[in-house]
Amino acid sequence: MRSPGVRYVPEPCRDRLSVGRSTRRDKPRAEGTSMPTFDIIDPGWSYSQRYTFSLAVRKGNWMFISGLTATDERGMMVGKGDIVAQTRQIFAKMKAILDAAGGSFDDIVKTVDYIVTTEGYKGTADVRRDYFCNGFPAATGIVVKELLRPDALIEIDAIAVLEDKH
Repeated sequence: MRSPGVRYVPEPCRDRLSVGRSTRRDKPRAEGTSMPTFDIIDPGWSYSQRYTFSLAVRKGNWMFISGLTATDERGMMVGKGDIVAQTRQIFAKMKAILDAAGGSFDDIVKTVDYIVTTEGYKGTADVRRDYFCNGFPAATGIVVKELLRPDALIEIDAIAVLEDKH
């Protein structure tokens, strides 16, 4: 059964997606082989339409969530100067993506935190505890010189393994 709020649209898909839909992209392969597909998961954030990447992509049971920063529904930074507030906003956004794909934080198997400062970073563990209630995924933390988004102190990407589609 397909996840609620997820729509599969054949390629080419030049028009942008609306709330809670995904797009299936079919890419040509060599003759005699099956066609690979992946679904683009988009919770409907209007500001994400200008990006040249997908917020999340599902291939089979695997879902890859692109690096998220702490922006609001208008694309404005939330929690300037506060890595914990930014982490909380990122996890709220991640929840919206998981919901659109029919998943949950229990499905996340790996996260990567890219941080520009270690100041206050220990406080992000409390945010993780709020969202990962049934065990923690594998995780990596990397200190970087800067992130693309001005005022971003942290960016998080994730990998999830979702239930089979029926």
